[in-house]
Amino acid sequence: VITIILGTIIANSVLEPFGITDLTFLNVPESLRPTLTLSNGEPRPWVVNPMGTERVLPSWAPVFAVPFAVGLTILGYLDQNLTEVIVNKKDRLLTKSPGYHLDLFV
Repeated sequence: VITIILGTIIANSVLEPFGITDLTFLNVPESLRPTLTLSNGEPRPWVVNPMGTERVLPSWAPVFAVPFAVGLTILGYLDQNLTEVIVNKKDRLLTKSPGYHLDLFV
C-alpha cells in the first residue's frame, strides 16, 4: 500500500510536468452536499423520502419487491447456516475462540 501511494506521488509530482503520464483528477465539489439536483434546481435532501422525491413511488413497487426480499433473506440464512455446518464438522477438530459467534451477533 505504501509503495502504491509513493508511486502515485512520484508520478504526479515528477512525471506529470513533462507530459509522460496522463493523470486525470476527480472533480470534487467545494462544499459537502448531495450532488444530485432536483428539477427545481435545489440539491436533493440528505434524508431521501423512500416514497419518492420527484414523483410518488407507485403503490405496486413495495409489493413487487417483497418476493425478492424474502428470497434474499432465505439465501442469506442458508449461506450462513450451511457454511457453519461445513466449518463445524467433527473431523475438522475446530477449537472455538471467545469471539467465534460474534459474526452472528453483528
